Amino acid sequence: RRNIHGMYVGSGSRHQSVEMWKQPQAILNFFPRSTSPLHATTVTGNFAAMEVLLNAKADPDCRHDVIGTTPIMIASQTGNLRLVTRLIEASANVNLETLRGITALWLAVLEGQAQVVELLVEAGADATSRKVDGFDMIQTANVFGRKWIAEYLENKRDEALISGLESGGQEVIHEFQMQVSLLSARTITI
Repeated sequence: RRNIHGMYVGSGSRHQSVEMWKQPQAILNFFPRSTSPLHATTVTGNFAAMEVLLNAKADPDCRHDVIGTTPIMIASQTGNLRLVTRLIEASANVNLETLRGITALWLAVLEGQAQVVELLVEAGADATSRKVDGFDMIQTANVFGRKWIAEYLENKRDEALISGLESGGQEVIHEFQMQVSLLSARTITI
């Protein structure tokens, strides 16, 4: 049975054996409440079932009913490069946000999934997205001890700023000026 968003609801028992998740056919026949088949295959890491669903034209951007997560968010958080790559190939939008503003890139940063961070940025994920809980993505990486990721994101941000300055983009020039102002303020307070 599907709800108004096309998601499967109310089918199966939450207490079924974990072993069933290893079978692609079982994935296609059992979906926890408010979860799409694609979400279920992503949670379990079942690449074969995901392949079947995507080949059958499942929407790679389908959202969880309650919080708005997408399959690429789940795969990014768990660090499953194979699933992230396949979802990107299926044209999953790497910049969709949950109801709280969390993206796949945010989740990869939080969990320290460095390879996924690189993959998402190369696929067009916005590393300069708005703040969540008062922190931007680079600050979040630093707070959680993800130094390499923070440095990588800083380099990508700087590359984008330089590229924008070279092309004369007004928004990028404004962002650059804001970054300089922030650095100046930090220098004065120290």
